[in-house]
Amino acid sequence: QATWLKLARNQTNRLVEGATDLVLTPVNWLAHITNYWPFYIISAIIILSLITYLYCTFQARL
Repeated sequence: QATWLKLARNQTNRLVEGATDLVLTPVNWLAHITNYWPFYIISAIIILSLITYLYCTFQARL
């Protein structure tokens, strides 16, 4: 019976830890964005430029 209680306690601890990680993930992500915002701006510019280039290239072929 002690084994079942230990197993239930371990599973509960894992569930609580997973829920805590799930709640803290957006907070950590926002903290990362505020620290590395120039990287995100440059990445967005590169991605949007590539999308614009591909769009114009395919429109020119039509």
